[in-house]
Order: sequence, then C-alpha cells, then structure tokens
Amino acid sequence: MEPFSYHSVSSDLYAELIHMTNCKGVIDLTCSDFEFATVCLEQRVPYFGYGFTDDHVCLGMQYLFDCVIKKLSDEKSALYLVSAQLSPQPESCSRVAARSGTGAVA
Repeated sequence: MEPFSYHSVSSDLYAELIHMTNCKGVIDLTCSDFEFATVCLEQRVPYFGYGFTDDHVCLGMQYLFDCVIKKLSDEKSALYLVSAQLSPQPESCSRVAARSGTGAVA
C-alpha cells in the first residue's frame, strides 16, 4: 500500500477547530489518518469520514475501536468520565444500612 500522505495534522489543531467554530458535526472527505475522528470521539461530536478504499476503511475502524478501548481505561481521558457515568453506581453501605434499620456502617 502507498501512504495517502506523509505528514498528518496535529490533533490539537482539530480540537481547536471544533472549539473555535462550535461545530455540531464533522464531514471529513479527506480522512487520511483518522486523527480528526479520534478528536471528535473525545469531544462527542458526530463524525462522518470518507474512506478511499475498503482497506482504508477497515484499518480506520480498527484503529478507532482500539483507540476508544484504550481511552476508556485512561483516567485522564474524557471518555473515561463518560463510561464511569454510564455505569450504575452502587449505593453506599451507610445509606443501605440506614434504610434497612440495621445501624450505621462506616
């Protein structure tokens, strides 16, 4: 395979574009390295990217999947906070004990 481009754009530029324009969605007709898609995932902005070949689309989807899985376990990632909020939070022992009348649990 031949590379589509040898130099990619920084993810900081993509993040600043999203912030500066307050965009509600991205249509990327030149997605080369799927970095814009990664930034959109982090900022929860809808993204549509055009892949040039079937291999390009398959590799890009695998890259995005791996990236999301990695960021879900990273405590500094915005996706980590989203995943933590979506999971049901167990009640603390003190609230359960107070409701059942069995005494306070520290």
